[in-house]
Amino acid sequence: METLKRYLAYPAKEHLMRGAVDSASRDSRLARQLAIVEIAIGLGGVALLIFLFLILPLIGFGIIAASWLLGKIKKKLM
Repeated sequence: METLKRYLAYPAKEHLMRGAVDSASRDSRLARQLAIVEIAIGLGGVALLIFLFLILPLIGFGIIAASWLLGKIKKKLM
């Protein structure tokens, strides 16, 4: 009788363990996806900072330098 109870209880334990493993793998998949999203947000922030502090000033200085050169050329022609 005890053996029968143990045999009948085993699949329930196995089922619970399988559920726990599925839950853990689901959690690890979610954690991996969140890590990927965090990395993407971080890289986006770095790209934004590079754009704001490197690209835009270069464009601005280029416009200032071009207008300065055009002013010098205009003075020479007149």
